[in-house]
Amino acid sequence: LGYAPNTWNSLKKFLKDAGFKEEEIFKAGLTVKKDSDNSYDRFRGRIMFPVSDLNSQVVGFTGRIFEEVTGEVEAGKYINTPQTAIYDKGKILYGLDKAKIDIRKNDRAIVVEGNIDVIMSHQAGVKNAVASSGTALTYAHLKIIKRYTPNLDLCFDQDQAGEAAAKRGIDLALSQGFNVGIVNIASSEKIKDPADLIKESPQNWVEFSKNGRPIVQFYIEKAFQKYDPKEAIGKKNIAGEVLPIVKLIENKVEQAHWLDELSNKLKVGQKILVEMLTAMKSGTRSSFPKENQLASFEPAGRLVLEETLLALLLRMPGKSKEFFPAGPEEEFEIFQDQLYNNIFQRLKTGQALFEAPLSYEDNLRLELVKFKSDQFFGDIEEKDLENEIGRLAKSLKKELILEKIKDLEIKIKEAKSQDEALLFLKEVQRFSTKLASL
Repeated sequence: LGYAPNTWNSLKKFLKDAGFKEEEIFKAGLTVKKDSDNSYDRFRGRIMFPVSDLNSQVVGFTGRIFEEVTGEVEAGKYINTPQTAIYDKGKILYGLDKAKIDIRKNDRAIVVEGNIDVIMSHQAGVKNAVASSGTALTYAHLKIIKRYTPNLDLCFDQDQAGEAAAKRGIDLALSQGFNVGIVNIASSEKIKDPADLIKESPQNWVEFSKNGRPIVQFYIEKAFQKYDPKEAIGKKNIAGEVLPIVKLIENKVEQAHWLDELSNKLKVGQKILVEMLTAMKSGTRSSFPKENQLASFEPAGRLVLEETLLALLLRMPGKSKEFFPAGPEEEFEIFQDQLYNNIFQRLKTGQALFEAPLSYEDNLRLELVKFKSDQFFGDIEEKDLENEIGRLAKSLKKELILEKIKDLEIKIKEAKSQDEALLFLKEVQRFSTKLASL
């Protein structure tokens, strides 16, 4: 650790005396430009955390406020080196250079939220802990972790911001095939993060870190605490919170395990849960038709896939036509969500995303897609982006075709004549051929 003095140009002066040019110091992220001719030290009056790459070479810094900074209007608790030629926060995990051996040895990585959490965790003996550098987990972060282990436990701060950060990382990690767990340290109101727990008892953190719970188990327990499983609406809400997570799990055996677990706990037939899982389209949910029966609804599973695909296409708009050509073969809209479909159609035709003002909610959703595009996929190679677009496109097309087949099977049962039933059957065969060709 280090300390940045509470002065405006101590570092700049030191580096210039050492022979560095002012522009070089600025490009390293160590100064901020006041105007075209003047700059000042970025880090002042702060405890400094050097951030290293995998080879233990310092590439940037995080500065935590230590004393009141003169003249600084908005002194954030933490500030970080901005994006530079050698520092990309979407690719850097704090502490990974020191944790990588223990991650491989334990076959598990623990991602915590802050630099201090990482340092104190290593001091307590849990040396497979790392932190993302002031950002949500990105595709690049996960790709690096995958070199050492497919097992990932998340331990974020016990507040709304921490929970939001965890959620952002969970869907991406599951989509990349990680075995995701949660280390839950909510033992008391005083304990907000691993550093608090370690100050109270290092041994408790050692024990907690060994007992990460599978992500679906964590969400099941949380949902059952939140809602009453004896009431119809409670069952619906529990399923609505858990099934979108189950939907993200690629392994069908693991999916079946959690469906069985949820079925037993809710005392609801597994067949109903399977139908709900396959029927997921968007973020809307329908009401119960009967008091004691779970209704099919459309939770966030498909919406997450559509959002991710759109975020990818923002990086490669040209692929909108290549993967989704217009013509007689395009029998349904790949994006079922209206806003996402509007954006997609504009990408296909090369139009600006939106000319007219959007509603507050739609604008927020659009900004989230842009954020996901920049943070998760901003540093991915074109080949990997293209592969991911193809994978998601195939996945969404399969879902739509299966829904068409399901609707046609219902029409066959309700057909008024044998000829009508045969027409629907031919359509089923046609869609089944399309499904097999994907």
